[in-house]
Amino acid sequence: TCEFSSAKPLRIEFKVANIGRIHFYLAPRVES
Repeated sequence: TCEFSSAKPLRIEFKVANIGRIHFYLAPRVES
């Protein structure tokens, strides 16, 4: 699943059969 919100980083989650779930965050670059 991929979740995106302006208040938090992009969250990517993978479901792996033998391991379980792997998820990591990609922090968005905000150029002002």
